[in-house]
Amino acid sequence: MKNFSVLVATTLLGGMVIAQNPRIKSYNHANQIAKHNPYERVLSEDKPSNFRNGPVTQTEFMNNHANKTSAINVIQLGMSGNAYTNVASEVNLLSTVPGRNWVTFIHRHNQQDFGGHNGQMRVDVSDDGGQTWVLDNDGNDAFNPNSTPYGRIPQATIYNPDGNTDICNAKLIWVAAGHKTPNPANTGPNPAWGHFVYGTAHEIYPNCTDPYNGSYNSWQTGEFLYTTGLSKSAPDQYWSVGVKYNRDARQVQDKLYLMRGDYIPANNAAAWYIYDSLTFNPLQSTSNGQPAGYQIGTPNMAFSPNGQYGWIIVSGMPNQPAPYKHQLYYWKSNDFGLTWTPGMIDIANNQQLIDSLTTIFYTDTTMTTLDTVIGKPFPIDYDLAVDWRGNPHIVCTFFNMYKGALYSTDSLGYLSPGLAKSIWDITTTDFGGSWNFTYLRELNTYRGSSGDLGWSAGCQAATNYSGDAFVYAWVDDTSANSSDAMLPDLWTFHYDMHSAINLSNIKDWTSDDPSWNGKIILPTMAPFLLQTGPQTYEAPTAFCKILTDAASPVENWFIKDPNYKFTFSTTTYRAAESDILSMNVYPNPSNGNFQVALDLKGTGNVDIRIYDVIGKEVYQVSENGVSSFVKDINIGNLPAGVYVVKAQTTQGAVETKIVKQ
Repeated sequence: MKNFSVLVATTLLGGMVIAQNPRIKSYNHANQIAKHNPYERVLSEDKPSNFRNGPVTQTEFMNNHANKTSAINVIQLGMSGNAYTNVASEVNLLSTVPGRNWVTFIHRHNQQDFGGHNGQMRVDVSDDGGQTWVLDNDGNDAFNPNSTPYGRIPQATIYNPDGNTDICNAKLIWVAAGHKTPNPANTGPNPAWGHFVYGTAHEIYPNCTDPYNGSYNSWQTGEFLYTTGLSKSAPDQYWSVGVKYNRDARQVQDKLYLMRGDYIPANNAAAWYIYDSLTFNPLQSTSNGQPAGYQIGTPNMAFSPNGQYGWIIVSGMPNQPAPYKHQLYYWKSNDFGLTWTPGMIDIANNQQLIDSLTTIFYTDTTMTTLDTVIGKPFPIDYDLAVDWRGNPHIVCTFFNMYKGALYSTDSLGYLSPGLAKSIWDITTTDFGGSWNFTYLRELNTYRGSSGDLGWSAGCQAATNYSGDAFVYAWVDDTSANSSDAMLPDLWTFHYDMHSAINLSNIKDWTSDDPSWNGKIILPTMAPFLLQTGPQTYEAPTAFCKILTDAASPVENWFIKDPNYKFTFSTTTYRAAESDILSMNVYPNPSNGNFQVALDLKGTGNVDIRIYDVIGKEVYQVSENGVSSFVKDINIGNLPAGVYVVKAQTTQGAVETKIVKQ
């Protein structure tokens, strides 16, 4: 399991021997700790670098890392068969729905307790915000039975019919990577990746009439490794993204595949297919003179709470002459995922980011000289959430590239735990026109692997259903000591997009807790927060605890700490952050002739779009500079059925459904 496991370099993160040797040249980040105003550019490039020579002291290292909370309160979830491909920071294992206290957690099956194979899936369900759970639901093998490819890297989200308040009417939409050759399993000259497994589980709670029943399916494409970032756009429309993969050659390719799942009410299930491919121009590496794939990271994706705005983020090394530099690429959509526009976040020339990567806290025996460390940002972990305006908020870990023999087309750079690392908030206020970088803190987390099990910061991002409050989570340690670096703790950071970023909100939750100090790896956080009060939220978060080794069963734990809440003191909180007080569609049902009336809070632009059940746009009209809106609409030429009416104004959006008879 590697959080950056799509990388082409097969042995990029080998085992490392670390010397406990604090190093000089500590960077003073004072010039980077700036207040965040979402309407101004922060960390401007005209600020000079600020260095000083001298050893890094423990006191200096601990500055700004206080605010600790001891003895977190956790509850054990269902166990997984092993840690291999159980979780990755880019997938969504936890899920919530607006206005309900429902939380689900999908994980791999523990065959030691239940038999079968560990490529099956189980789901844990809570209807009280994670305080109590029903564990290890499997739907009588509905979650990937023995006859289908072994499932890896599962993710799931909840489908909740419009207005439903009964958990028995909710359904679980889940997908996973398939890992099995047809006959026999997991044998042969080539890797067994290339399958896509998916299903829809019904009545997922035990009090339901027929709990855990469901459907599943799979197919072998042989063309992608696994998909990540399971998200929802239109009410019945789901998305995931993965790197194209040549199974026979064991190579990642130069494009991403965009997967779409349409929930079909008549079938009571979601059907998945490859919707599109997104091509860009990454550098191709070589191995022994032969092509070895492309320099592409693991993609991630998220949609805004109303589903209109979608973003995909992936790192890559562009195909250009040396010296090679990494960049963050993106694709964005403002029409519920129907079309995507590419772009790039220039990280290679951000001076503040470069300056943060010039400190060496300690080194290891594989580095030849310390003089070869240079400020070349390498994004290693990233997650994102999208606000109500359609702008992404990215939490990203950067490593320094190593200039040496590996600084070539054959490698993405040397990812030593001894190189400087930092974690950042990256966002835009103009839909990608310009990007703001806010430094959060340096990192000491060991980045390496033992077999297929990898350690990293495991960045996670979540927003509320209003799209204006954000929580980040990751793992880190409180010193640069090599033994601590492999024993990380849980950290969080939260902020409100209407206010200045307050770096005192960075919190270490476990280093003072004897029960969990140094035992938190691979955190996973639900993409959307639970709301527990007018301005109070909880971030559903689980993590993995390895019992003996990566191949043995692992424990999954959920944080139910009463202190694990995040309060946002913004006075601009609104239920939907919309200019629209209400939208009325009448008559409903109709014969196709109906009226849309909006009550607006001010003057602005209005855009009305209507979508069919699979998300296809069937009608559009707009007006600019209006303070009221009433429109007669005729869709009499369309088939009978349910349609979604979406109204977008200058400041927000609202939607409803209409039935055409």
